[in-house]
Amino acid sequence: SEILFRLLKPDDDGMRTVVRSRPAPADDTPAGSLIEEPSRLHDPPAVDVHTLQKLLGHAYDKEYMSHTDPTRAPAQKSFPTLVNGRTKGQRPSYLKLVRRARLQDGSRLRLHVSKKSIRKIENYIWAVTSCPVMHTWKNLGRRFWPQWIKEGRCSKKISCSIPSGMHCNPSATTYKTILRWQCQDFVRKTQCDWIHIKYPVITACACSC
Repeated sequence: SEILFRLLKPDDDGMRTVVRSRPAPADDTPAGSLIEEPSRLHDPPAVDVHTLQKLLGHAYDKEYMSHTDPTRAPAQKSFPTLVNGRTKGQRPSYLKLVRRARLQDGSRLRLHVSKKSIRKIENYIWAVTSCPVMHTWKNLGRRFWPQWIKEGRCSKKISCSIPSGMHCNPSATTYKTILRWQCQDFVRKTQCDWIHIKYPVITACACSC
């Protein structure tokens, strides 16, 4: 499959849109590995940070972007946290099946245990089936600005279903606008400019086949 790699470049008549296609990201990485020409001829000249930030404008998202090396920290997870033994966050709707469920023959089944026990069972199922987004910072290189972008991925180390068999997969993706240094002729350094591109970032994971 393919995704649209959208390039936006200022033109005399306004904003010109060029749509190109490239391989879609893998399930556990948002954009795959960008293949870059190693020659320094393809690197942009030194430009003031404020100039680039002005060019990017309101698209600059400090939560997902950084023009300097961000603090090296462990991968962040959007995992349901426990507060005083209770799971905190948006509770999945399927947890109500622990209390009562409709069977295939149309009859209803209800679990006759204490509310405290039901809550413990719900928290256990919620934790086992949760699919947190793993956030890590990626260095895109000098030909992109901001150079650092926070990517999301879905862990597939263990199954997320009961019984096992299903795994966490991307369920939502957003596109962040960043700058890309582009030349029509890198050797002669002609028609070079910073262009706007849409970079895909996984923002949610879900348990699925």
